[in-house]
Amino acid sequence: LHVVDPAKCVGCRACADICPIHVIEMQPKTGKTAVKV
Repeated sequence: LHVVDPAKCVGCRACADICPIHVIEMQPKTGKTAVKV
């Protein structure tokens, strides 16, 4: 199990590659990427 600190997430998709059920998406409000569960 990999836990990613959202503040450190740069949208590299590494965690999504490890766990296919997680999808990285842009958050329009913050302009950052976030993992959508």
